[in-house]
Amino acid sequence: TKMRPQHGVPTLVLAALSLASAQPGQPAFVQPRGGKTGICATKVQGIRTTRSVEEWWLVTAKHCEERCAINAKCTGYEFADFATDHRGYKRCHLQMDTITNTIPATGFTCVLRVCQALTSTPAGFVCTGSPTSPQPNAPAPQPRTTTPQPASASASPLRPANPFTATPPMRATPMPGAAGGAAFAPRGGPPIPQAPVQTAGGQPCRITPQCACCAFVGPGVDLDVLMCKDFRNADLRGRNLEGAIMTDADLTCASFDGGNLKSVSFVNANGEGASFRGIKGEGVYFEDSSIPAADFSGSDLRGAKLELTNLQNSKFDKANMEGVSFIETNNAGVSFTGARGMHTVVFEMVGGGASMGMAA
Repeated sequence: TKMRPQHGVPTLVLAALSLASAQPGQPAFVQPRGGKTGICATKVQGIRTTRSVEEWWLVTAKHCEERCAINAKCTGYEFADFATDHRGYKRCHLQMDTITNTIPATGFTCVLRVCQALTSTPAGFVCTGSPTSPQPNAPAPQPRTTTPQPASASASPLRPANPFTATPPMRATPMPGAAGGAAFAPRGGPPIPQAPVQTAGGQPCRITPQCACCAFVGPGVDLDVLMCKDFRNADLRGRNLEGAIMTDADLTCASFDGGNLKSVSFVNANGEGASFRGIKGEGVYFEDSSIPAADFSGSDLRGAKLELTNLQNSKFDKANMEGVSFIETNNAGVSFTGARGMHTVVFEMVGGGASMGMAA
């Protein structure tokens, strides 16, 4: 996925450009260390994280840059273009802490703001004053606890009538059956290794593509708008859900094995025994969620963010964990056997013990 060129900013600006040396007239937005293709990594009191504090959907890259330009606290922005179907979905993250580098990921662009005072010119935004970041001897920025903000009303789609008011509820307990077990081959990819049978509440799961909300989820779909949250026993293996917003989703016994879950937002999601084996999960986001015994084995989770989430007895075996952040999560009994990139993972105020096994 390509980002539309922004205001004629040169593409060969040196990533090592010092913020303290920003001069009037130079481009106000440049690529950070590591290039601009990837997820923004920031630093809070010396801890490397991938947190952002302001989120906008259905905006263009130009609008994202303009929002950063008018916000004096913005240190740069991350723009994601989920052009996976004829519609395409776009998301803007404004960063408020120092951007240190990028974490490589397709479909993401990270741009660094190099000066505090700037102005718009025909050639693009240029510096007119001092740099954004503190001088080398200045105190480190303080951690922030703000949460992403919803998109503005003017940018949000109209709320349709609720099509689910007449939908009978599914059984609250997992149905008997044999979800998992056999290997699953997602379209266009290698088979996911044989998985253990999913269970929840001590009972085996039985997944079905006819779950209450399975027919309505897709790339970039906002389930807050559709008011559909029931994904119990959902068979979503191999599905493309890139950029979907699945707030308050019930994920009990759901299977997303081999699917595309890049930047999917699971805020306040819950449910035991969900399977995410072998997913493309760069930038996937869990907050205030409870997904005990979830299985992320073999998944690409670069840049994933898990905050205030119960992950008890979950598995991240053989997963790509580069740049993943666990912030105030319950990691009791979590397994990282054979996981890659563990030296880049941020563990901040986590609870419980985790098994690293032979993690790299």
